Amino acid sequence: SEAFLPLIQYVFNTLERSSEYIVKALTIISNHICLNADQFLNRYSQQMAQLVYNVIGNFKPTTLHQMSICLDVIMSRYPEQSASLFGNSLRKILECLLGN
Repeated sequence: SEAFLPLIQYVFNTLERSSEYIVKALTIISNHICLNADQFLNRYSQQMAQLVYNVIGNFKPTTLHQMSICLDVIMSRYPEQSASLFGNSLRKILECLLGN
């Protein structure tokens, strides 16, 4: 799995240009986190936090569902780090759900 870690950068680069494949990209990211969460979080945590923040409120429910799976995987493995990384995103999710 360590050999695949540099390839994740291409996923983020693709998502910066187009959101057409976001559900597949989030699936890849979720699976990679399950394989090697420590290295993923050390290397890509800021990019992931920015991606999550940008996605919320802009996509269909299926995309948000996949995003919630990613967040669940990260937060279950790293509750302390993820609170600081994804606090703004979680606030934004609640605002979307409450209609604010």
